[in-house]
Amino acid sequence: MAQPNKSTGVHDITIERGETFPLELTWTSSGTPVNITGYSFIAQVWDISKKVKYADFSVDYVDRAAGKVNFELTPTQTATFSLEELRYDVKYRQPNNKERYLIEGIVHMEEGYSDF
Repeated sequence: MAQPNKSTGVHDITIERGETFPLELTWTSSGTPVNITGYSFIAQVWDISKKVKYADFSVDYVDRAAGKVNFELTPTQTATFSLEELRYDVKYRQPNNKERYLIEGIVHMEEGYSDF
């Protein structure tokens, strides 16, 4: 069923257990970068029922004026993702304290075999 007022983007991802997983975002509106100065971001990975939180992404504000923010999961974090499917989302808080979700999706897990 369509959600006509939903503005959250959907982007599914695939992660191999035990790898570093980067998620690099450039927020644009009609092709123009959104200035995210003063914005705060959070991104998390949960099980489907949202009863178990698996990880918090680290957040790196690369270029706020150009709408660039990077998120990352460590190999230690992704090694603990025991289910085949999880959920993630990215939420932001504007300078006026309004909160919205920017992107969400399914985390498809694959087994990584090489190890250091």
